[in-house]
Amino acid sequence: MLLKQLLAVASLTILPNVMLGQDRPEPEYLNVAYAYDSGSNKLINLERENASAAAKVRVFRGIKGTSEIPGSKSQVRFSADQKLILVFKAPAGLDPQSLVEIVRLTPQKDHREILRLQSKGFMGMGGVKSEADKADVPFSSSKYSDTSIQVSPTEALPAGEYAIHQPGNPTLFCFGIDASVSPR
Repeated sequence: MLLKQLLAVASLTILPNVMLGQDRPEPEYLNVAYAYDSGSNKLINLERENASAAAKVRVFRGIKGTSEIPGSKSQVRFSADQKLILVFKAPAGLDPQSLVEIVRLTPQKDHREILRLQSKGFMGMGGVKSEADKADVPFSSSKYSDTSIQVSPTEALPAGEYAIHQPGNPTLFCFGIDASVSPR
């Protein structure tokens, strides 16, 4: 009888925690983003890179300001048909939409880049225009745990190179999306 009561109490306290996802792995540090794989219940390390600022001046075509990330392709890859959940530890009470950005990177020969600003015309005299928002990927956010936030793109990402980062922080957490392979 006592064993049945203990099992009943355990099922009421342990089972809801498992069902609510409270057994999911937690990010260890602030300012570090991971991908969450619900199939294996693990956090996946994303490629961690520091962006460097670059400016290219083309006499008749203007000025281009970018952030550059080494390597033309991330080693961390996901499939386009995979639901992407990105997780990071966040201070309590802050709006996740203001804490991070997901951006699309443009692959080049030996690096990836984010176009930050552009100026057209002779020596850039056509006026400077911010291009930063064009690379932003819309996302939704929700509570992952008491100390962490999860963000997911609002639409499936097309094949390409991406990063999640905090505005003002040069560290980016990069990943790539590969096209879905349709069964034949």
